[in-house]
Amino acid sequence: MPTSTAIFWPVIAQVALVFSIYFLMMKRRFGAVRAGTAKAHDGRRQPSGRHRRMAVRP
Repeated sequence: MPTSTAIFWPVIAQVALVFSIYFLMMKRRFGAVRAGTAKAHDGRRQPSGRHRRMAVRP
């Protein structure tokens, strides 16, 4: 393995790990919805209400 491309292998491994975990979570989420232990909208973010702007006043 040439040293000029050695830096890419850890990055490729991390990307593969992220996508495999994403796939596993998706599979388990669909399984929970099919089993009835979760609803389809349970995974979405809930709005936190009114959004406030933060500003520094002199």
